[in-house]
Amino acid sequence: MKDIKNVFAAFDGHSGGQTALKVMGIKPVKYYASEVDKYAIQATMAVFPKTIQMGDITKWREWSINWSTIDLFIGGSPCQGFSMAGKMAGTAAVLNGEKIVVDSREKYLELKLAGAEFLSQSYLFWEYILLLDHIKLVNPNIRFFLENVKMKKDFLDLISNAIGMEPVFINSALVSAQNRQRYYWCNWGVEQPEDKGIVLADILESGGACDLMTTKQDKSFVLTASYNGAVAWNSIKRKQRTMIKEHDISKTCYGNYLEVKCAAQRGRYNDNGKIQQQFEVRKDDKTNSLTTVKKDNFVMTTERLKNIHYRKLTPRECGRLQTIPEDILDTLLSAGISNSQLYKMFGNGWTIDVIAHIFKQGIEQ
Repeated sequence: MKDIKNVFAAFDGHSGGQTALKVMGIKPVKYYASEVDKYAIQATMAVFPKTIQMGDITKWREWSINWSTIDLFIGGSPCQGFSMAGKMAGTAAVLNGEKIVVDSREKYLELKLAGAEFLSQSYLFWEYILLLDHIKLVNPNIRFFLENVKMKKDFLDLISNAIGMEPVFINSALVSAQNRQRYYWCNWGVEQPEDKGIVLADILESGGACDLMTTKQDKSFVLTASYNGAVAWNSIKRKQRTMIKEHDISKTCYGNYLEVKCAAQRGRYNDNGKIQQQFEVRKDDKTNSLTTVKKDNFVMTTERLKNIHYRKLTPRECGRLQTIPEDILDTLLSAGISNSQLYKMFGNGWTIDVIAHIFKQGIEQ
């Protein structure tokens, strides 16, 4: 990876791979991107206008790319079918009313030709594998990289067997304020990154949580403890695994706000057997993993468990959780993309400093 000239990125999103290379000081001659989301493409072109957009990954056989010239092949295939937070349909398909587990290239191609219905977008993993097979034939020295979520062993083994190696498991909490556990497959050795000790309070806008509780902050980002039926006392009283514990507060913020935590809005059964919305607060100083669901991460500030406030993360804070450099964040936030789409892109994206760490080790080998 010492001479990265041409890169192909499958499922490129807002080009986290290209951002990681920029952080490393690497500017590819050609960067081919396969992406279908128009907002992600808009974001990429705002930051990297020379990106060569190719479109739908299933069309790769039709593209006039000299695959032998590709030095680095990267991708993060759709995770919804693998994620424990989803329906875990994996790469399964339905044909003539029968559910079939897709566990090989041959079975995938057979079902695709037969017009089977795949149960999640995670089936596109097989297109990554088939394209990797093709590139290896014309360039045996290709360096490749694949990212996906924490998943059950059956899915993990399926991916590892298909790609021909075991993954490295890295939690983004080591380099960011976000608890984000991911698997990474690549054909070079990877060591764990050092813990930078970054916490949620470090990435908040406007000097910390206190300023954000003032009227200067956009009202759309401000939530109270009674939002959607959630009540602060419920989160404290129930003391579930992720709830607040009554302890001395050691982290000091500005003004009267002495604690900054991440909370998630969850529906839980109350004493009457009905679902009630409540805020569940992390014990540590990290956030939950960014997702496309906004209620998975709220900023909670409190003065020794009094005057508790909740609000959503801002788009910039989500970008910071993914360690996107500030200059690139500035461009993304001024690219005319709605906050909803920015939340979605950041939730689906990569933690840049993790990717750069992995790429750097590839360069050194």
